[in-house]
Amino acid sequence: MDRGFGKGLFWGFVAGGAAGILAGFLLAPKSGREVRNEIATRLNEWLDPEDGLIPDAAELINEGRQKGEALVADAKEKAELLLADAERLLFEIRTQSESSVPAGQA
Repeated sequence: MDRGFGKGLFWGFVAGGAAGILAGFLLAPKSGREVRNEIATRLNEWLDPEDGLIPDAAELINEGRQKGEALVADAKEKAELLLADAERLLFEIRTQSESSVPAGQA
C-alpha cells in the first residue's frame, strides 16, 4: 500500500519543481520572446539524450523501434501464413466443386 506513496511523492516533487521553474521564467523581467527562447533552450538541454535529464532516451527509442519492427515482422509472417491457408482452402473448394459437377454441365 505504501509503494504508490513514494512514486507519487517523487512525481509531486518533479511537477512542483517544473511549476516553480516555469513560474520563475514567466515572472522574470524579460520579454515574451526571450522567455520562450530560454524555455526552449532549457527543454532541449534537459531532453538531450546524451547528457540531459533523460539519459536513456536514445536507448528507449531504439528499444521501442526494435520491438515495433519485430511486431511488424511477426504480423507480416502471420498474414502470409493466413493468405497461404486461404489460397489452399480455396483451391480445395474449387477442386471439390469441379469434381462434384458432372462433365459437360459446367
